[in-house]
Amino acid sequence: MKSIAIVISTLLTAAAAWGQAYQLDDNGLNVAAEHWPAWNFPAGSLDFSAEGVRPAFVREQVNAALDASAFTYADGQGGIRSAGTNLAGAANILDGREDTFWEPDLADALDQWWVEIDLGRLVWAQKVVVKFAAEGAGDPFLQFKVLTANGDPAFLQSESFNYLPAGHSEGLNKSQRVYEFELQPTRTVDPGLTGRLIQFLQVVATASDLGRAEQISAARWNSLPEQERGDVLYFRRESSGVLRPIDRFPLTKARYFRMNYTLVEQSARPAIREIQLYGRGFLPEVSLASEPIELGRTPRILAAMHWTADAPPGTQVRVRTRSGNQLDQHIRYFTSTGQEVNEAKYRKLLSFQRGDSTVTIIPGPDWNPWSLPNSVPGAPITSPSPRRYVMIEATLRSDDPDAAALLHSLRLALDAPLANQIRGEIAPNKTLQRGQPQTFTLLLQPAFQDGNRGFDQVLVELPPGAEVNLIDGAVGAEQYGREQLERLPTGADSLWVRLPAPVVPGQDSVSLLFSGALYLVSNAFAVQVGLGPVWQRVDAGRGLTVFTPFTKAVLGAVTASSNPFTPNGDGINDVVELAFPVFQVQGAKALVLEVYGLDGERVQRIEQVAATAAGHQRLTWDGRDHTGRLLPPGLYLCRVGVEVDAEGEQTMSTELVASVY
Repeated sequence: MKSIAIVISTLLTAAAAWGQAYQLDDNGLNVAAEHWPAWNFPAGSLDFSAEGVRPAFVREQVNAALDASAFTYADGQGGIRSAGTNLAGAANILDGREDTFWEPDLADALDQWWVEIDLGRLVWAQKVVVKFAAEGAGDPFLQFKVLTANGDPAFLQSESFNYLPAGHSEGLNKSQRVYEFELQPTRTVDPGLTGRLIQFLQVVATASDLGRAEQISAARWNSLPEQERGDVLYFRRESSGVLRPIDRFPLTKARYFRMNYTLVEQSARPAIREIQLYGRGFLPEVSLASEPIELGRTPRILAAMHWTADAPPGTQVRVRTRSGNQLDQHIRYFTSTGQEVNEAKYRKLLSFQRGDSTVTIIPGPDWNPWSLPNSVPGAPITSPSPRRYVMIEATLRSDDPDAAALLHSLRLALDAPLANQIRGEIAPNKTLQRGQPQTFTLLLQPAFQDGNRGFDQVLVELPPGAEVNLIDGAVGAEQYGREQLERLPTGADSLWVRLPAPVVPGQDSVSLLFSGALYLVSNAFAVQVGLGPVWQRVDAGRGLTVFTPFTKAVLGAVTASSNPFTPNGDGINDVVELAFPVFQVQGAKALVLEVYGLDGERVQRIEQVAATAAGHQRLTWDGRDHTGRLLPPGLYLCRVGVEVDAEGEQTMSTELVASVY
């Protein structure tokens, strides 16, 4: 009995065990390790365990034969393409099991002992492994050869493929049951590149010991009567060194691939048929997201997101949310043959022509976009709330192919609403000047329902660079002066006010009057109200954004104080201060002061990074050069500004200062 199995190295697949996606209690939403498989994610991109979820690991070598039947193309499907004998049993070659195998029908001639495998797609194969059945289950082929093809025809208009040798057995094999054939390119390639592009594979038996007795010498064979002589077999022994595979290209984290090429016509059909890129290691970025989750029959405050994870160096877990109060549905219609059609065409079909229709629940029109991702557990959630529904997305990132984050569990802390809804707006929403003091009114309009507790604090997050002063406020018809409002300590980026008494049902408005200068074209304010440790975000209503006129100028007028200045060390006017406003520049930027003598030589350069470039900035000079030497009295040109890529815009300004002592 002859038996065979084909291995081209092991493909791992992850199967999701669908079930409940979360657990909801009075204080929050909990996601444990057993819940992750029920979330939405690209198939095969994640591995699940009792510990949690992590990105799938892409092996450098996989068995391309095991999943051949999963690949289809215009002219066929992967799997067993044909066999000269016992075609029905040939599928056992690709089932990955050690106890099943294919064997030729012993009644068929030796030239029918072959099998052909279609991998279903082109692969770059490093080696072919041929495994025969275990001892006692069957005999190996006495002699055989392995051939590969990439789909090229044997000759023009031929339906047969151009098969090329990949390896063969040596001598007469009675006991060896595993053969490995290292594949080498069939054309000239760069040094060190091993492997071969293949889609089709043939294993062909070339000799059998059927009807043959013991092996004897040529002299003894010649001495036998002709009717007792057996077959004479001829072999060619080839010696070759074995080259181990090496990486052709270094591992590169990439999403897209672009190749520029030129085809020079040297044959009848010049073309690039297919390019395959192979990776290794944990997937660099994988996301999994929940379906819309109902938080209860009434809206809830999304307080904070907590999670537990193992994140080795080079890896990161990031979480973001969406929220809303309405759900919608998306319906897909199919014919009885599986073709998707629109609703109008589906309604016109006869009953026997109609197939299934599927309904998917999706976010409604009132949902906000995804929040900015947060990589710090316990941070406040920035999605609007209170809301009735939420979606959560977790992203696992890695810059190291050998390391991956393992996300164990996640908890979304929830609070009861302070008010059913709070709308806010700032007036005026447009100003005539940038960088000039302006008075603004923040108006909050709460809507309460039974069970709401109200609030006694207002926290206003300011646009970059803005500095404000509180003037007064009001709750309903009750007016409060500045001395009655407690401004709590916070950074320059926010205004935090405690009201004299909580705002409760029956009080329909809260207003704060403050003054400040704005430096961006679009200045967005974010507002929260609080009671004790519970905070609730304010909906924008008709607008929490103030717009200023757009101009190309990045830098405003420069003013120099203590000019002239006297850098003599007496503590009076020892430095000159240059103040200037910076407009429409967000984020951290470098502020620059360059000092030139009247001869044009630069004597000093000072660079200072501002965490927030927009706003009123200041730089000082103490009259010394870059070596620390005090420069002689005289006139100097001070050039100040901000380093930005703003071609054609004013980013530097020059002021004449005098040093005297």
